[in-house]
Amino acid sequence: MSEDREKNVPGEEAEDSVYYLTDQQGKEYPFELLDVIDFEGGKYGVFFPLDESDADSEDTEVVILRATLKDDGSAEFDGVDDDAVLDGVFAIFMRNMRAAFDAENSDCGCGE
Repeated sequence: MSEDREKNVPGEEAEDSVYYLTDQQGKEYPFELLDVIDFEGGKYGVFFPLDESDADSEDTEVVILRATLKDDGSAEFDGVDDDAVLDGVFAIFMRNMRAAFDAENSDCGCGE
């Protein structure tokens, strides 16, 4: 999403980590929360778009948003403009994904 500010719709989080993020024009989009990364004093959500038109595209990318807790306990997600932060969060995300994949496949019994 190219908008600068997205928000979680309070009460719309499903058990399977689906969030409905709202752009500045008020349009909602479903995203799956893949991971939460702590980086340089901030918390960042790594999201995957669940919109049907995006899910079929080979060019679909994850979206990284900075998370801020509001007074009512809901989360607000803001776009990140700093390439160094995006690169750092993405590197940690990829390392976490590789570790999870390796752990999952280490007990495969496939002889490797």
